[in-house]
Amino acid sequence: MPITFVETGPNEAPITELFAFISVDDKGNEGICATAMGDGVWLAMVTSKQRIAEMMKPAAEDIARQGGKTVKLIRMSARAELWQTNPNRYKRSEK
Repeated sequence: MPITFVETGPNEAPITELFAFISVDDKGNEGICATAMGDGVWLAMVTSKQRIAEMMKPAAEDIARQGGKTVKLIRMSARAELWQTNPNRYKRSEK
């Protein structure tokens, strides 16, 4: 299945932190929460903006209620760049 890329606007600033909703099971294991978007598409509940994370809290509460697990909102601020693409590599040559 091809992936469709949709850009929602210009990049605003360097990302210095990420906010993620994680579930915690009874053994202390953690996993990233995701919401269903339809047609089998799942969206991880991760954002670089705290105001967006605040708006996601009702969905996180639904996940906790339905899954019976604790859900936490965490902020991660350590950054290590592990990989990057070269956009010029993907440009098609015009004939």
